[in-house]
Amino acid sequence: MKVDHAEQASIVTRFPHHKEVYRMFLAKDWMAHLCLAPQYGLPACTKVPRTLVDRDPQRAAGTALAALTALKRARGDASSQVEVGVAKLGFSWEAMDV
Repeated sequence: MKVDHAEQASIVTRFPHHKEVYRMFLAKDWMAHLCLAPQYGLPACTKVPRTLVDRDPQRAAGTALAALTALKRARGDASSQVEVGVAKLGFSWEAMDV
């Protein structure tokens, strides 16, 4: 039985955490969610849809750089224009795709 099916049947799954917490860590969503919180000291981070990367890699890169620039400005670094960055794949298992 899948976790979704169990939860649809009102069976709460949380060993030791709810499935949303696992998804946040496995998908590496936590960086994008927390990068604007100064207490964590994380670099600016954004997510780009894989379909955009597949269809138009140049546009995807431009979109990502613009988003990173906007994030840095939102954190108070108005002078920084992001021109380079690092891309990581979500859901990479044992860092094999990094």
